[in-house]
Amino acid sequence: MTDTPDWNQVRSTGEKVFEDLGYYAQYKVFDYRIEFTVYGLAYLEPPWLYQGEMGPVMTLEEAVVALTGTVKWDGCSDWDFKTDECLQHFCERDHLIEFGELLARLWDLGRLIPHWSE
Repeated sequence: MTDTPDWNQVRSTGEKVFEDLGYYAQYKVFDYRIEFTVYGLAYLEPPWLYQGEMGPVMTLEEAVVALTGTVKWDGCSDWDFKTDECLQHFCERDHLIEFGELLARLWDLGRLIPHWSE
């Protein structure tokens, strides 16, 4: 009997802290994709404080989702930057580079997909 791929069955879950970039990600791995929910960190040492609507908060339930995304088995990706204004704001060039590095590192986690073939 072979293991038949199931598009909607979660194969594993995990989390990743990107301390140097100031983000925390939770992910779910499926047979052909990985899905992310990413939060900004307000304090960069445990215990983590997350970015909330009005400042730092203690729990993810109170935190603001910075972005969600999916990386597929073939390397294609989709990202939803969770802002009311439909834009992502950066104050400095370095912040833009750091955000790009975050996306690249999340994309790299796509290699956890069982059927990865990028």
